[in-house]
Amino acid sequence: MEKTKFIEKLISMGKDKEEIKTKWTDFEQDAKDYGIMPEATEKYVMQRFLSFYSRNTGGTGIDFRGVILGYQKTDFGVTKVFETAKGMFAEDPAKAVTEGLADEKGQPLYTYGFNKGKPIDLSIAINKICIGVAKCTDKDKATDKFETMTFQLRNDQAKLKIPKFSMVNFKAIHKRGDKGWTLRSSTNTEFEIVQPLENTQIMELVKEYYSEDIVAIKDLASWHADHENDHNRLCIIRSNVSSVMINNGDMSNVVNIMDEVDIEDDFNLEEIKPTTCWLDNETPINFSEGAQNVIVFGKTGISRSSDELSIQAYGIFCPENFRTPENTQEIKPEEQTESIETKPAEPAAKKTDGWVG
Repeated sequence: MEKTKFIEKLISMGKDKEEIKTKWTDFEQDAKDYGIMPEATEKYVMQRFLSFYSRNTGGTGIDFRGVILGYQKTDFGVTKVFETAKGMFAEDPAKAVTEGLADEKGQPLYTYGFNKGKPIDLSIAINKICIGVAKCTDKDKATDKFETMTFQLRNDQAKLKIPKFSMVNFKAIHKRGDKGWTLRSSTNTEFEIVQPLENTQIMELVKEYYSEDIVAIKDLASWHADHENDHNRLCIIRSNVSSVMINNGDMSNVVNIMDEVDIEDDFNLEEIKPTTCWLDNETPINFSEGAQNVIVFGKTGISRSSDELSIQAYGIFCPENFRTPENTQEIKPEEQTESIETKPAEPAAKKTDGWVG
């Protein structure tokens, strides 16, 4: 197929004309960089388009409904590559260029993957990996039951504000994982809040779908030792807030949590040590010191500087009665919360029925 007909076909399939023009130039440059002969360049470019659009198949995604319990940021090592290139170029520009770390202007380049040799744009390098539950609501592929999900937000969609602990509608590109849904954002992924969930609903959801990940603070050290080689480890803890520190700039906020102490027993204040949770500074904190029965979703880690165990929190859910008034979401009476196979909402529960600690 010759170039004009190929482009017309792409446009007839809903692909953007300006994007095609830009990508054609990029792919032609790639062909030149890879030493592809001029007579083979056009075929190479067309194959690159097929590869590019196959990665974005279902660009509009299909419909899902679910609950996001938290997310982590990751750049898959891109920032480290960027900083290494900057440092190398500052010390030895010629070496940085020769080794493909940077261009002649000092712009860091990707050193691996299909972007190899392309300039690194840190503004779109960050991904957000969400955890939660979801079900497909697309008219042709709808499923009856919720399942666990991981949901990767990429490029501009990684900049979206993520509504945690609410029933939300969204579009996503999907495939089946070993355990539930493995989703990634589409070009028009947005979140439509259906209804914020209440305390008991969140607790029942966790017990129904994430019971194996519930850990007591007193068992956290041994749990971490057993799971430290699992990159995807997730711990879910119900505890009390001992202090909150809001940081400015790019620093994470700090929430210290601790187990309830049995005051009937003889206790030693020096032995009572809070556990530190690091929370992404994009996430608003709608609670303060003294909040009880908060639920922390996160990943354990050991500090290199202090050797102390802490938690990178993906999300922290606070019961309604402990939320700070200015950040409490208003629930309209006429709105209804969809069941996720849980019991009806009840008053805040004590640490029983499946919860440890």
